[in-house]
Amino acid sequence: MVRTSTRLLAGCAVVVLVAGCKQYQSPTTQTSAPADTGTPAPSAPAAVPDQPSQSGADLGVANSADHGKYLVDATGKTVYMLQKDSKGASSCYDACATQWPPLLSPQGTPKALDPSVAAGAIVDIQRTDGGVQVTYHGHPLYHYSQDLAAGQINGQGARDSFGEW
Repeated sequence: MVRTSTRLLAGCAVVVLVAGCKQYQSPTTQTSAPADTGTPAPSAPAAVPDQPSQSGADLGVANSADHGKYLVDATGKTVYMLQKDSKGASSCYDACATQWPPLLSPQGTPKALDPSVAAGAIVDIQRTDGGVQVTYHGHPLYHYSQDLAAGQINGQGARDSFGEW
């Protein structure tokens, strides 16, 4: 398992770059098979019969030619971090949370969908607005309202009135 430093996480708007991990495949999206690396290819999370049911807040990994590997939720949508957030506390509410909706976990702590995602680093925090938000290595996670489909990374490196993403 690759260990990602907090410094790297703080410097990446996409949350985490994970070397050597497999591409996350959404249960509704098929991609071409990865090159044979001697390691078994991952199956789509929904295809594993003995796996507990997924939460939309579960974390997987996707790959982009431009951005490398990055964290996604169980639907394949990109998740982001706000650099000014305190470790374990969100500062994004009201208009910010409309533009950058927090990744909420209504069903308890989400799980890792990819072996390269450190399952122990996925923790829920209580938001002051009553929601339960997912964090990774202490960084609260968000979606970007301009990412309309899985695989979009429109919020990468964004700077707005709410901060740097």
